[in-house]
Amino acid sequence: TQLANPVQFTKPSNVGTEFYFSVPPCYEVGGTSAINLYVACPVKTKVTVDVEGRGFSVVRQTVANDIIEIRLNPGVAQAFSKTDSEGIPAEQVWPKAAVHVKADVPITVYVSIRFPYTSDTFLALPVESLGKEYIVASMADMTWMYGGYSLPSITTITAIEDSTIVNFKLGGNAVTVTSGGLKSGQTKTFTMNRGDVVVIGNSKDSKEGDMSGSKITSDKPVAVTSGNQCANVPTTLRWCDYIAEMEMPTQSWGKTLLVPKFSTRKNSAMIKVFAKDSNTMVSKNCSAGKLIQKAGGVEGTGFMYERVNANANTVMVYSADSPISATFFNSGQEDDKVVSDPFQMNIYPVEQFSTSYIINTPGIKGGFKFDFNYLNVIYQLTDNNTMPEDL
Repeated sequence: TQLANPVQFTKPSNVGTEFYFSVPPCYEVGGTSAINLYVACPVKTKVTVDVEGRGFSVVRQTVANDIIEIRLNPGVAQAFSKTDSEGIPAEQVWPKAAVHVKADVPITVYVSIRFPYTSDTFLALPVESLGKEYIVASMADMTWMYGGYSLPSITTITAIEDSTIVNFKLGGNAVTVTSGGLKSGQTKTFTMNRGDVVVIGNSKDSKEGDMSGSKITSDKPVAVTSGNQCANVPTTLRWCDYIAEMEMPTQSWGKTLLVPKFSTRKNSAMIKVFAKDSNTMVSKNCSAGKLIQKAGGVEGTGFMYERVNANANTVMVYSADSPISATFFNSGQEDDKVVSDPFQMNIYPVEQFSTSYIINTPGIKGGFKFDFNYLNVIYQLTDNNTMPEDL
């Protein structure tokens, strides 16, 4: 496919010349693990990937109108590594632990986390599209259902400038406590320098603890990536899987969100909806709305958590009178007996729609691949409820 010229993209965008991010630690159980970066560019250019605190640096050349794969070891790409039974370290600054990607011309970067029994992916956002305010989307820690494990809800914060002041206010639910002892409603402040990473997760003893609804504010732009080491979706049903997604700053949110149905599933997905402003009314398919009382906080007042459609796997339109964000959570196999594991995915607002897209598929040119890949396209029907001829 002919890729668009970089100058045609507008901000906020996933296209840029510099990226900072941190991968929420997955759990180590032996075997081969890798974190792959899929880099695409319309032209041939030099791409540098480094993790300063680990002494890692590699330079690659892109292929015009194609995708290259850059493989990183988990010990390089993650702030720390842990097994499936170890508790997460207390929240702290991990100096220069960020993954830093830089190119001469705009590129896209797609991050794939592939461990022996689990995997997920996220789209990296360039520094031009980062912000100073975020609300975290994750899933509650339900690993007590499996016995003897510690697989927490996690969020990571990455600084892109020196002397960055970051405030983290914990949301979640009534039982959420971080590994450092922070409780819902409490705030902790970090001073970070360029490339530093903070990792925050629920305590091993905080059964059903959740990072969702936590609010992050800073005096300079930061990058935020959230997830769960092995999430149940919905929380009462198995089987769990690692999930991760790079958060969008509130400045990138919109008022209309189109939520897709997912191929092969019988039931619709779970979703979490967050509001930028207090007392935001949210409706589904123009039906009677629900009120999100606070901009972040605990479930029920600080965000909505629900099934997209209780009766069927369908497309849904979420709209609001103030900017909102929604995160899509694919359910586990116990939900409808379909072979498909949990994953986490941002729903981009209509206000950010584009006329040109680059699609990165894991497993190009001999790398690890999946048997099936799906592309969902949502579009408006004609007045006769038919597909438009000019689609």
